[in-house]
Amino acid sequence: MDFGIYRGSSFFTWLQLSSIMEPYNHIRKIIGFDSFQGFSEIGINDVGINDAELKVKRKGGMAYPGRSEIQNAIDLMDLNRPIGHVTKGRLVEGELPKSCENYLHENPETIVALANFGLGLYEPTLEILKLIKPRLVKGSVVVMEDLCQHTWPGETLAFFEIFGNSEYKLQRVPFCPHLSWIRIGD
Repeated sequence: MDFGIYRGSSFFTWLQLSSIMEPYNHIRKIIGFDSFQGFSEIGINDVGINDAELKVKRKGGMAYPGRSEIQNAIDLMDLNRPIGHVTKGRLVEGELPKSCENYLHENPETIVALANFGLGLYEPTLEILKLIKPRLVKGSVVVMEDLCQHTWPGETLAFFEIFGNSEYKLQRVPFCPHLSWIRIGD
């Protein structure tokens, strides 16, 4: 699950990796959640340093009207991978966390192997973490794109509220320092 896909870079990374590493796994789905309308409300827990200079940090900031472009790319990718007639990538359009809640209700079989958070905001991140935590299993990975960033404090606050500060080993990707991740059960 990829939350806040914007233009699709992380979404397509997960989709491509799944296609490479497990080309015949017809059960694995890569689900991208986004409203394509930009940020919802910016709350008090989202106020960080230099916010006045960050023009995208406002209601509607980072809106991207390219849902059809992303869907076309998914369709093209399906033409070029094994068992492409079984859709692996899916977009769920709608405001988070409600669209995630609806998806989980409609798909009760869902186990979250990987969750990628690109929201940066406290409230939706917190609510989604609450929704998916019961569906994480040993080995599941939670990726946070904005953890420990002074401009986006909400994601860190939501992370600590759900996972605490000592139960999990926080790891970083050396070539991309803004990505942090934990593996459940480690």
